[in-house]
Amino acid sequence: AKTAKIIAMYQLDMIGHAPDSKTVESHDTKDNKAAHELTDLLASVQRQYDIDLRVYGAHNEDLTNRSDHYPFFKNGIPAVLITEPY
Repeated sequence: AKTAKIIAMYQLDMIGHAPDSKTVESHDTKDNKAAHELTDLLASVQRQYDIDLRVYGAHNEDLTNRSDHYPFFKNGIPAVLITEPY
């Protein structure tokens, strides 16, 4: 059987918890170029489709291991945690 290669991971956590929020934070760790690129891609898609949403790149190393994106990150797969304002 052929297996798919995972190239990136967006973890959406607690989305909808603050329904009036028009901001999402992309926690992409402090010094990880591949994860920063995922944040940039998300912001680019937001602009391309003119979505009423602010994408904030929160380079927050403290949240690196606090969600389901961490095992991907730990295994070298670019991964980010997307939350409403933390």
